[in-house]
Amino acid sequence: MINEYKDGVSEKMISTLVHRFYDAIREDVVLGPIFNERITQWDRHLQTMCDFWSSITLKTRRFQGRPMLKHQLIADRTRPENFARWLELFKQVVEEEVPPHLQMEFLEPAARIAQSLQIGMFQVPFDKKEVQNQLNLLEGKNEVA
Repeated sequence: MINEYKDGVSEKMISTLVHRFYDAIREDVVLGPIFNERITQWDRHLQTMCDFWSSITLKTRRFQGRPMLKHQLIADRTRPENFARWLELFKQVVEEEVPPHLQMEFLEPAARIAQSLQIGMFQVPFDKKEVQNQLNLLEGKNEVA
């Protein structure tokens, strides 16, 4: 699948990534129950997530949602450490579906999003070193800030 994309991020790449990622989420023993309990209209959610990632990576401005508010509604059903699992699954799917030269187009914003949602949902103090360590891990570096 990776060899198909030579020029850059595309809508097809985003759609494939989003669908594969949420397939993994739905099957995950930790995250699956959280997502499956909350999301009843998966087709709609997947389209929203495609719009979200298109807005981030292609600057299409199609996404008009308020992700922090949506996630704050489920703060009682999740824990701060769930974001590390979310990021781990996302990284796995990105590495399988996205060419290496484009992976950071998804991984860097994902790390920032996970950190931002974690702060917003749980008032976890912002730790620049932890964010840098997450980015280093996403880039395959073993460096610790």
